[in-house]
Amino acid sequence: MDNKKFVFMLSHTTTNPVEVLGVMKIASNIKAFSDDAEVVIFLFNEGVQLARKGVVDNIAIEFEGKQVNF
Repeated sequence: MDNKKFVFMLSHTTTNPVEVLGVMKIASNIKAFSDDAEVVIFLFNEGVQLARKGVVDNIAIEFEGKQVNF
């Protein structure tokens, strides 16, 4: 079976935490269900800030009354 390849693009950090958390959750779920899957996350614009140490620690959203973060 051919390996499946997925590319995600992130252009936001703290200004749109829903995008960041959504993409990261989907990417981690893909890897959890298929070790053969190749997942690449391309960071551009504001999204490159995610590569800096500590930035992801400050990203959270409220979901069903609870704080959700990385």
